[in-house]
Amino acid sequence: MSGQRSSKRLQPWGSLSGGPRAPWASMVGIIRQTSAWPLAAQSACALVAIVGGFLIQFVLGADGVGHPIVSFLACVFISALMFGRPSGFLAVAFSSFLILYFFEPDSAVRLDLLEVELYVALAVGAVVLADRIHCTLIMQSATNMKLAQEDTKKTLQLREVAHRVANNFASLDALIRQRAMASKDPKIQFAFEQASELVHVVARLNNRLSLASSDSTVDSGIFLPDLCEDLQACARIGIAIECLAESHDIALAEAVPLGLIINELVTNSLKYAFPHGGSGRITITFVREGDHYKLLVEDNGVGMSKDVKGSGLGLHLLQGFSRAIKGWVDIRSTSNGLSACVKFEARGHERHPSIKSAPGDKLESARALI
Repeated sequence: MSGQRSSKRLQPWGSLSGGPRAPWASMVGIIRQTSAWPLAAQSACALVAIVGGFLIQFVLGADGVGHPIVSFLACVFISALMFGRPSGFLAVAFSSFLILYFFEPDSAVRLDLLEVELYVALAVGAVVLADRIHCTLIMQSATNMKLAQEDTKKTLQLREVAHRVANNFASLDALIRQRAMASKDPKIQFAFEQASELVHVVARLNNRLSLASSDSTVDSGIFLPDLCEDLQACARIGIAIECLAESHDIALAEAVPLGLIINELVTNSLKYAFPHGGSGRITITFVREGDHYKLLVEDNGVGMSKDVKGSGLGLHLLQGFSRAIKGWVDIRSTSNGLSACVKFEARGHERHPSIKSAPGDKLESARALI
């Protein structure tokens, strides 16, 4: 539909998805809770676990199944893991008393003294091991919670900084507009208006980059369509802005000049490509070709009546922004509209599937090398 934004975000093959929550995460939470229980409650639970193990072995032993050492060791290990070393040693002492039942002549499973001594040794070792795991999990959980709190604090600080920066941009824009209204010279007013537009652009870019990621890179498949959405909001009814951007990690030092280039080219098309009104289309394409990124901004407007000479302020801005990313800009005009191509080096980023464009008419180039 005319006047509405059309955007396609191309994703790399084999996109990753978040996996399920680690099974031990909930277990660590339970261990943290049981560690805070009173010692009496922990001891009681450990004794109940040993009694439960004894009853299970009593039932199994009646059929000649299982071994009491295995049942009691499992109960002792779980008690030490859940409650710590004191409860674990209490479970060892109580289970050592209950295991004497199996010395009775009428028991289904008979144990000798050596096996009992072996059980006590293994139970003490199990308590030490379980207690070490218990302490490690508690310490790791506490560290993770501290890091999460610090991350939350930093996030709030970054939001505060972003809010202050936005306020500074607004104050600067108001000051520029005040100076423009105070001047009587049309040229000076026009220069102030251009400066105000640049402030607006940088403010929008700062907002988008602040929301995009906390890392040193941004995803072009998200950042560029969002930027085009802002530009579409500034376009008059009947002008559609279409964005086709591959997903690549772009450094922040490149994302800002790239956004300024797109703003300058799209703003130029909105001002001059459709002088008689009516509908129109502006297409922004961002792909990777070999070792370079390619940005292509095209419109189906009236084009240019003569070759680009490089004397306008807009072209000087494009050259400066392209120089910031060590690239070059190529502007071509045909009867079908204006086409501007910017290429710059891709510095060690992964390549993703390219957009295949239909071949266009043969263009006469006016190239501004940087």
